[in-house]
Amino acid sequence: MKPIFREASATAGLAGTEAQMARLRRALLEAEDGHGGRLADDASLKRRAAALEIQLLSLQALAARCAAEQMSGRSPSPKSALLELRCTQLRQAVAETTIEAAGYYALAAPNGLLLHNEGPIGPDWAASAAQEMLAEAKGLGLADADAYGCLIVTLFGTAFL
Repeated sequence: MKPIFREASATAGLAGTEAQMARLRRALLEAEDGHGGRLADDASLKRRAAALEIQLLSLQALAARCAAEQMSGRSPSPKSALLELRCTQLRQAVAETTIEAAGYYALAAPNGLLLHNEGPIGPDWAASAAQEMLAEAKGLGLADADAYGCLIVTLFGTAFL
């Protein structure tokens, strides 16, 4: 019987990261920078998004190599653990960049009744990015206060804590 290897969870993480990258691309194209321009015109954000895109492509290539190794009958290599770790790091970096692009809109956490009555506060991708980051922080075992602290640090740096 062949051992089940770790690439399955990393590949699932890659799919989620691809969706996050699509949201970041959309955010950069749609969001205004506060000075009449678009966030897509910000050279720093453009560079970071391009670097994240390159990392995603390299992880996809690594996942394909790991899958090919398994299909050829070889046992899982340490690459699978590296793939899972780098995928988690990339997902966090994409979430942080999306939240930074959302700015103050990322802090809004309306309940279902408010959304039903009033509609979303800011762009729809802004609140979901923050909620996903908070859910991931809670999934890592952080308490609510620590998870919100992570979000505040991402948005404003350590000066506000």
